[in-house]
Amino acid sequence: MGDENTDVAPVTPLDELRAEISAELEKPRLFKRFPRGTGRLAGEYRPSKKKEVREAAAAENDEYLLSECLVRILIHDPDKADPDTPEGSYGLVPLGAWAGRPDLDPLRFDNRLAELVGLPQTGDPRKISLELFERNDLVLAEQAGEVAQWSLNTHSKAFQDFTIAS
Repeated sequence: MGDENTDVAPVTPLDELRAEISAELEKPRLFKRFPRGTGRLAGEYRPSKKKEVREAAAAENDEYLLSECLVRILIHDPDKADPDTPEGSYGLVPLGAWAGRPDLDPLRFDNRLAELVGLPQTGDPRKISLELFERNDLVLAEQAGEVAQWSLNTHSKAFQDFTIAS
C-alpha cells in the first residue's frame, strides 16, 4: 500500500551499458541556422565523410559539402515542434510539414524549396544554398567549415545552433 512502483524495472549495470551503447548508435545530427528567414530556417546535417571534406576543400566548393551533408530543411517553431522527435526536441519542424505541405519533405537545396520560400528557381543546388546565406559566401564557407569540423567529432556540441528545449 506504500509508494511502491512495480512497473519500473530495476536498473542493472548491464541496463546502463545497453543504454550507453544505444545512445552511441543514434544518428548524430547537427542543426545549423541559415541567415535568410530571420534565422528561423535551419539545416539538419549528417556527418560528412573524410573523402567529401577533402574533395570540397580541394575544389574550394563549400556548397558541394553542404549539399552532400544536408539531410533536410527545417524551421524553428517550438510551438509546433513534436518534442518526441530528435528535431522537435530542439524546437524544429520539417519545413514542408510546417507549411502544410508534408509531401515536400525532406526539402533540400532544390527548386521545391525555392518555390516554397520564394527564392529564384535555378535548379542549381549551389545557387539555391547560396540564397539561404543571403548570397554571402563567407558565411556559407564558415558553416561548411563547421560541418566539416563537427563531422570529425560528432559528440561535440560546440557547433549546434539550437539547444534542447526543457
